[in-house]
Amino acid sequence: MKKITLLFSLFLASFMLNAQTTVTRKLDSFKKIAISGAYQELILKSGSSESVTIEGEGVDIEKIKTKVHKNSLNISTENGTHKTDRIKITVTYRELTAIVASGSTDINCTSAIKGEKFEYASSGSGDFKGEFDVDHLEIAISGSSDLSLQGQAGHQEYAISGSGDVNAKTLKGNTADVAISGSSEVNISVSGKVKSAVSGTGKVTNNK
Repeated sequence: MKKITLLFSLFLASFMLNAQTTVTRKLDSFKKIAISGAYQELILKSGSSESVTIEGEGVDIEKIKTKVHKNSLNISTENGTHKTDRIKITVTYRELTAIVASGSTDINCTSAIKGEKFEYASSGSGDFKGEFDVDHLEIAISGSSDLSLQGQAGHQEYAISGSGDVNAKTLKGNTADVAISGSSEVNISVSGKVKSAVSGTGKVTNNK
C-alpha cells in the first residue's frame, strides 16, 4: 500500500511539473518593449489596458520577469531558468513605439501598429511578423532574423547586418533608405525614391 501511495505521489508530482500554467499580470503604462531570451513566441495585441499573459509547460513561469521601467516593458528570465522555449507570452498594449529584441523569440503582431513612428531592432535569430500604419518606420537587424511586414509606412529605413531577410512587398510606402552588410535580401514596395547601399551579396528589390 505504501509503495502504491509513493508511486501515485511521484506521478502526481510529475504531472503537476509538466502541466500547463497560465498567469496574467497587469502592467503600468509603457510604449516600448525590450525582450531577451529564447521563448516560444511573443504575441502583441492592442487593447484598452496594458497586461501580459504568460503560458508555460514544465517550467516555473514565476521566473519570467516583466517589469516596466522608464516607459519600457522589460521581459527577461532569472539566471538558471531552463525550457523557456515552452513559454508563450502575450502582451496587450495601448500604444507601441519601439521593440528591442535579443535572442531567438519569434514575435507576432496580431493588431496593426499605428502611430507617427515605430522602431524595431533585433540581434539574434527571432523572426518578426507585423502590420503597420505609421508615417516613419525604422528597422535594424543584426543576425539572422527574418521579417514579414505589411500595411503602410510612409518613409522606411532598413539597416541590415547579417543574413536576415525582409519581406515588405505588401508594406506600401513613399520613400526608403536601405543599407545592407551581408547576404540579406530586402523586398520593399515604395512609390518614390529608394536610396540603397549594399556591401556583400545582399539585394534590394522594389516591387512598386
